[in-house]
Amino acid sequence: MLIPTSLVKTHCRLILATLCGSLLVLLMLMLAGCSPFGGKSEAVAEAVARPASYRIVAQRGPGAAKMFYYAHLFPAIRMSKSGAPLEKMTPLQGPGGEIKAWKAASSRSASMGRLVEKAFRGAGYELISFPELLARTQPYSVLVVSSFYTDPTPIKEPVEGGPDHTVTVKLKGVLFGLDLDPARSMPVGTVLGTGFYSKQRDELNSVIGKLIIEATRNLGDQQESYGNL
Repeated sequence: MLIPTSLVKTHCRLILATLCGSLLVLLMLMLAGCSPFGGKSEAVAEAVARPASYRIVAQRGPGAAKMFYYAHLFPAIRMSKSGAPLEKMTPLQGPGGEIKAWKAASSRSASMGRLVEKAFRGAGYELISFPELLARTQPYSVLVVSSFYTDPTPIKEPVEGGPDHTVTVKLKGVLFGLDLDPARSMPVGTVLGTGFYSKQRDELNSVIGKLIIEATRNLGDQQESYGNL
């Protein structure tokens, strides 16, 4: 005997509704931290733990409209939570007394600078040295970047299972004329990026590296964005 098509469809809908209802109950139990098989599921608790995340605030400058392919990166500098520099970079001089490079104030800042270099190379920039910056013949053609970072800061009242520390990086991009006069410089933009992470669960250098990549992507934009690292 043939079963009417409408009856078959109705039967299938009932089966799907029952399955969906069961899955919904199971999901609610899991999100509540309970296991339907008895006890608390550690795997579920880990799965719903909040991942490391970021907040980016990017401000665009008039120089962002210009075309530039080359970039020169000054050494990274540690800053306070208010944004005040806590270090000074040191000029390295050549045989004739000319400045051939700039040295970071600490090994940590040097490591931070390497993460910035990696991010800019990954974004497609060709990095040039300080002597090459001085030798250029076209004004406002090289993106000059200053980078800053803070020490990790504990979150005062962290949510259970969520981030318990923050760290902030800052990128500032500027275009200069041939005389490198700051008074006639052209800002490209400033990006302030804050990462939120778990000290026990997340590796700090990995968080900072991803945060710098996001900040680099947003340099020259005007926006505020959020996401997971």
